[in-house]
Amino acid sequence: MNLSLRVSCLLLFSFLQACNRGTGTIVKTEEVQYYYLEHLKGTDAKVKELDRAVRNKASLPQIRELFRQARLYYKKVEFLTAYINPELAKVINGAPVPEVEEEDNANTIQPPEGFQVIEALLYPEYNSKDSTELSGLTKELIISLRQAIYISEKKQLTDTIVFKALRKELFRSSVLGLAGYDTPLSGNAIQEVASVWSSFHDIIAIYNDELGKSDPAACKKMNNLVDSGIAYLQHNQDFDSFDRLHFFTTYANPLGTMIVGLLKQAGIVISGSKELVSTSAGSLFDKNAFSFDFYISDEEEYPGEEKEALGRYLFFDPALSGNGKRSCATCHQPGKAFTDGFAKSPAISGQVFINRNTITLLNAGIQPALFYDARVTYLEDQISDVLSNPNEMHGSIAKTMDVIRGSKVYAALFKKAFPRSAEALTPYHLQNVIATYIRSLTSFNSPFDRYMRGDHSQLNREEIHGFNLFMGKAKCGTCHFAPLFNGSLPPDFARAEVEVIGVPRFPGSREVDEDRGRYNLYPADPYLYAFRTPTLRNIALTAPYMHNGIYYTLKEVLDFYNDGGGIGQGIALVNQTLPPEKLNLTEEEKQSIISFLKKLTDTAAAHKLPVALPPLDSEQAVFRKVNLYN
Repeated sequence: MNLSLRVSCLLLFSFLQACNRGTGTIVKTEEVQYYYLEHLKGTDAKVKELDRAVRNKASLPQIRELFRQARLYYKKVEFLTAYINPELAKVINGAPVPEVEEEDNANTIQPPEGFQVIEALLYPEYNSKDSTELSGLTKELIISLRQAIYISEKKQLTDTIVFKALRKELFRSSVLGLAGYDTPLSGNAIQEVASVWSSFHDIIAIYNDELGKSDPAACKKMNNLVDSGIAYLQHNQDFDSFDRLHFFTTYANPLGTMIVGLLKQAGIVISGSKELVSTSAGSLFDKNAFSFDFYISDEEEYPGEEKEALGRYLFFDPALSGNGKRSCATCHQPGKAFTDGFAKSPAISGQVFINRNTITLLNAGIQPALFYDARVTYLEDQISDVLSNPNEMHGSIAKTMDVIRGSKVYAALFKKAFPRSAEALTPYHLQNVIATYIRSLTSFNSPFDRYMRGDHSQLNREEIHGFNLFMGKAKCGTCHFAPLFNGSLPPDFARAEVEVIGVPRFPGSREVDEDRGRYNLYPADPYLYAFRTPTLRNIALTAPYMHNGIYYTLKEVLDFYNDGGGIGQGIALVNQTLPPEKLNLTEEEKQSIISFLKKLTDTAAAHKLPVALPPLDSEQAVFRKVNLYN
């Protein structure tokens, strides 16, 4: 069925639904449901055509064209599939890497399937010997699509579901789609985002009369913006030269803001549930787009000025360490964006070094996993882990409590921070106040951020080019996701991806660094040498780089990625998730990327330092100096 006939059927369906209810009112969600099912069925039909072409040994151009068409169909319904059933969406279009079932206590490895795995067989070259595997994957994809159709037929939509899903898709297509995250090989990324935007056009058209009641001019402006965005995507489809920064600031960000505003006027509620990305944010680049209380489980643990001030004291207080000489700020120095400048920090004994490079604490409060091996979710747990580590603080919560109980000032500060608690000074409250201080360490006011919010004096031409390279040709944005620029996966940012990039033991080595990463926690082959992707915000201040700190300049880091990671530098790795192909960046392009990265610097949080520490009734007080190593 061609597109014009499908649109006619949609209109007929709407009319019949209205007649069946005996009123002239059309239920918008039923129109959306019909649209969604029709395009799911269209995707299913295209994948079946693809399957037949593979079995009949059609030419490679024919097979690739059917694959392209199937993905374009799916992109029209990705917004609802991903929202209604995210696990099934991951099967249909998830990353082409094995997944470890960490919860089953057996570390079962699930092989990948879906569109992205099929793409990896078809591009950059296709081996006809893979036709059996390819046919098996298309059949699995057909089964998954039939499941999606069955679930969708039973699912009752609401206006809230429709627009929450649409808004998330706007974020997804902007920071993942334009980066080529889920179509890295075919070169069709911009076409696919255009298909996503055509779904925005179709869904908004269904709601036009309702959204335009209170402000017809704003609604018309939104429709024109969508049409203009589609036209820009259709006329600028070269992946490497696409101006992503222009698209963000001219089309994507304004559209999100308009949608949120018109929904509020129309009385369509998208708030209510607790989400990391604020439901009032029009764009991911809004100043208060992220909720720093998301990873807090209890209301009593929520931030407050008294908690933050108390946590700040404790963060800089060496009394928390086993020898009374080391504070959190020893390794997380404000002047270095809360890192310390060492490849690996000296252990508290001074005899050895800590296993890994120190990661910045800026924006740590909105990360779904902490430490390089992603072993902890909550900051409170990170606090206890570090305090008890024999090489880091060589103390314990219990020892720290004993020291703090010897201070009348600290006792009063705890009562002030927890006024409703019968016992204010508890181990968990100790962890919570330090975590509260760390959650206050936000960094979203860099020159890049200000540019995204409208101040276009903040970036020059080279830096703009650097961002576009970062999100395009250099493929940095497929692992360091904007706007956090770490491995927290958009649009929910609730899952931290780990990657195997093959970092060598030392520069020029053809041996991978011996640290096994997440494999030490879950001994499954995909996790061997896997590490969490850290943020690139404030990267100009956080050298040296990588989990083992082997690179001291951003130029060295870019050279490593330009070569194709460990494999590209001659390291034998069977599970590298970083594409091993060379990026072919010129020296000028590398410098542009570095220039952009330097514009991610925002150190405002570094200036919130205590003047002095609360007195202790112990001899340890003689060592207690604020910010000793900064």
